[in-house]
Formats: sequence, structure tokens, C-alpha cells
Amino acid sequence: MTIDKNVSATLSSGSIAVWRVRSRASRPRLRLQEAIAGLTEERANRRCRFGWGEASYLELLLYSLRHIQHHVGQLNLVIRQMTGSAPRWVALG
Repeated sequence: MTIDKNVSATLSSGSIAVWRVRSRASRPRLRLQEAIAGLTEERANRRCRFGWGEASYLELLLYSLRHIQHHVGQLNLVIRQMTGSAPRWVALG
């Protein structure tokens, strides 16, 4: 994977604040927690239809969780490529 020059410049200039990254990362996590907390069997099994096919609401939640983790991995890759190290696993609650 190559790093976009604009991303490299932004990270190396220090213009991305740690608080901003944490803030953006916490929103999807909170939304997922709320969705899971309010999950009923009926809602979990509800079918959601899209142009590409259909899936249950629960399947979409799991897909979203994997998708978020994929982007976390990409972010760790960029950080490691730029700094030579990357954050270790951090448990948040």
C-alpha cells in the first residue's frame, strides 16, 4: 500500500491532532454500542435490501464492525510506515 502524498504531508506536519482522531473514532463505536444495546430478535432478523442483495440487520452490524476494524488497520499501517512504529491494541472500556 502506498501513502498518498497529501496524507503524508498532513501527518508529518502534525496538523492532525490526537484528540481529533480519537473523537472521530469514538462516534462509530458509540453508534454501534447503541445499536447492539437496543437490538431485539425481531430487529436483528429484519431483512435489509440493497441493489447488491440483502442481509439481516445483525449481518449488517457485523459487517460494519469488520469494516471499521479494516480502517483501523489501514490507519495503523500508515502510522507505522511514517513513524516506524504503531500503537498496540488499546481496549476502551
